[in-house]
Amino acid sequence: MLVSPAALAESTPFPAAIRKLEEGGFEVFERREAPGGLTAYVGRLSQRAFTVFATADGDHAVSGSLYDKDGKKIAPESLPRLPGPLPTDGYWARAEASRWIADGAADAPRIIYLFTDPNCTYCDQFWRASRPWVDAGKVQIRHILVAVTGRGAENKAAAILSAASPVEALTTHGKTWMKGGIRGLAPIPDIARQALEDNQAAMQALAFRGTPGIVYLDREDKVRRFVGMPYSSNLTEVMGPR
Repeated sequence: MLVSPAALAESTPFPAAIRKLEEGGFEVFERREAPGGLTAYVGRLSQRAFTVFATADGDHAVSGSLYDKDGKKIAPESLPRLPGPLPTDGYWARAEASRWIADGAADAPRIIYLFTDPNCTYCDQFWRASRPWVDAGKVQIRHILVAVTGRGAENKAAAILSAASPVEALTTHGKTWMKGGIRGLAPIPDIARQALEDNQAAMQALAFRGTPGIVYLDREDKVRRFVGMPYSSNLTEVMGPR
């Protein structure tokens, strides 16, 4: 089932002020319950971490630090985490309907959808960091190839998609990424070009503006979205226990 961007926007429980910030590039990682009827939206804008506090009516938002009556700064991570804002019947179905390449065991207990660009440095880092989980059969990563970096990314993505075994081509690209990766395909077959266009549309529908873009289910089966390369505890949150 495909879900249109308009339907996703209507089903996403972000207030108007936060949705407007998203249009400007603010990418929400999670939301937390803040004092005074505020809701904290933790995310990133232009590679910088931000916390934005939305008012109860949802029509206003302010970024910066929050202090209590004693003048003590309240750290966003100390606030109670609210259930994931991303609806399973929207984002998950949209990712699932994309043209993805399965990397890992078919019966892996955890599935992750990953928007990835063949030239993306952070995508390569995530591919390498994920190997212990994938090789152990704990995670299957479903790579949704896109081309957002230029520099022949579209040709490389087409080569992987058009290979007799796309997952083997993807693995070869990962192992040789430091040396330039897989050789790009030219001209690009129509079927591969259509797949890339469809994947790009899915990426936009899920409000990802860069790669890697990760969609996964947390321990409570809530849909989560993560933008960028997850490090440290974030990697365990995304991938699950090793």
